[in-house]
Amino acid sequence: MKVGIVGYGHAGKKHEKAYENIEGIEPIIYDVHQDRRPSFYPGTFGEFIRQDLSAVSICTPSHVREELIDYFIREGIAILVEKPLALTVHEAQGIINNCKNMEVLLAVVLQKRFNPNIQKLCGEVHAQTFGKPLIASQVVRWYRPTSYYQGWKGETDKGGSILINQALHQIDILQWILGPVRSVFGHVETLGHKINTSDAVVATLKFESGAIGTLEASTVCYPKNAGEHLTILSEWGRRTIDTAWPHHEPIIRNFVECVRENRESAVTVEESLKSLKIALAIQESADTGKEVFIDMILEDYT
Repeated sequence: MKVGIVGYGHAGKKHEKAYENIEGIEPIIYDVHQDRRPSFYPGTFGEFIRQDLSAVSICTPSHVREELIDYFIREGIAILVEKPLALTVHEAQGIINNCKNMEVLLAVVLQKRFNPNIQKLCGEVHAQTFGKPLIASQVVRWYRPTSYYQGWKGETDKGGSILINQALHQIDILQWILGPVRSVFGHVETLGHKINTSDAVVATLKFESGAIGTLEASTVCYPKNAGEHLTILSEWGRRTIDTAWPHHEPIIRNFVECVRENRESAVTVEESLKSLKIALAIQESADTGKEVFIDMILEDYT
């Protein structure tokens, strides 16, 4: 089975490695910077998408994905997209609708859901063997040098913000384990870098279950990463887990199985839309200084 990889940055390399470990998969890489590696597909993009591809991984920067995705939808090729699916709810919903109309499999890389620690805690909470969650705290303390923010990563409108480029995974984990988020209040700042986007967020979340939570995420933890963890206090105890999980292979294996068996992925696109809405709501709260309710983040929100 031929699988395309579009974009060969940090994420594209992980996708290539994962596909190479899956039996029966032939990855074909396309990158606009074709001088990066001699094994890249040498033809035009139009020729690339006609290489009898069964599926494709979209690993380009966030702001240039929508048009690419449309090409593959028209060709009926299954699509795996690095998070986020899009930078606005309107754009993301449009992609989802187009895929449904054309019966094209669409999945988003939210790989932390395959972290065994996270899966175990989520299972306990959902099975009510851990007691009712009361308070949750997700902490992400990373460091990125200024050089990291060159290009699109230094621009909010291109997907470089702390909420979209870093903390979206942790937002997804919070809402997956504790259930729907009712409202948020956030502070989103640029504290440690001279860039045109944010590098720190502290937000509070109110869940429909009645639980409350906090999110602290930044790339200002000089001189090196101090890790990430989630703590949940329940009516029966306390649990802290490491939420780091850089591995792409489990979610890519799931995607390949879904392509082969013509079924929905383990992490649905509707789930990815939930975390995007929460992230955008936190940003809106920071911009307005007000609590923002998730059900007010409409499909035409930009």
